[in-house]
Amino acid sequence: MLEPNFDIREAPAFFTVVDSFRKLHFGYFAGLTSKIVWCVIGLTPLIFTITGSYLWLRRRKPNQSRKQVPLSAQL
Repeated sequence: MLEPNFDIREAPAFFTVVDSFRKLHFGYFAGLTSKIVWCVIGLTPLIFTITGSYLWLRRRKPNQSRKQVPLSAQL
């Protein structure tokens, strides 16, 4: 079993590959720019949920400008 603190340069290839994703996961690879991009990407599900709910509720609410024509008048 590997110790919690080990030198990645001496680790097996699998651990080296897995460790290379650390920078990508935490957004360390391009400084502040990548962290901002990662933040925006992380917030998109929330934005989609809010805007989708708004559009759904707006479409679901009956339109007050349309007159309700009785069924007998449509025949």
